[in-house]
Amino acid sequence: TNLASGTVPTARLGSGTASSSTVLYGDQTYKAEPTGGKIGQVLQGTRSSTLTVGSGTYATLGVPTSITPVATSSKVLIMVTLPCNNKSGTDAEGMNAQIYKDGSALKKFGGNVFYQGATDAVVQSVSYNFLDSPSTTSAVEYNVFVARAGSSDIEINTNATNCSITLMEVLA
Repeated sequence: TNLASGTVPTARLGSGTASSSTVLYGDQTYKAEPTGGKIGQVLQGTRSSTLTVGSGTYATLGVPTSITPVATSSKVLIMVTLPCNNKSGTDAEGMNAQIYKDGSALKKFGGNVFYQGATDAVVQSVSYNFLDSPSTTSAVEYNVFVARAGSSDIEINTNATNCSITLMEVLA
């Protein structure tokens, strides 16, 4: 009788209990809302000034970013973006980078940095993503260090395009 009014009783849709914490699945049963894979918090550190890396030793970007996970089962998705330019007259140079976690090296990555010439335009943005499992509910600090891998200086944040480290807590 309710179908004529445009209302379908929940009992006709599926078995189980319909509520604000249940979802109607394709097998026509109400089940608990799925958990996990949700983003709990997002934090970002940026550097707006230019950094020239002129030696083979690692230099900090100066963008330490801390996150405090809400559960030990949470993961942290780390996303790094490094707009950069090779400051010499060669076609390409290498750049090495490392993500640090609480002062210790966590993950290395790198890429080629290309020369643009006198315009100093951003010609490449080296990006890297990494999923960490910190297994703690205490604050965890992540930072990025960079080094040139060749003989030419590398410039980060050419034309004031900010580099960044973004942290996303992925709830379990």
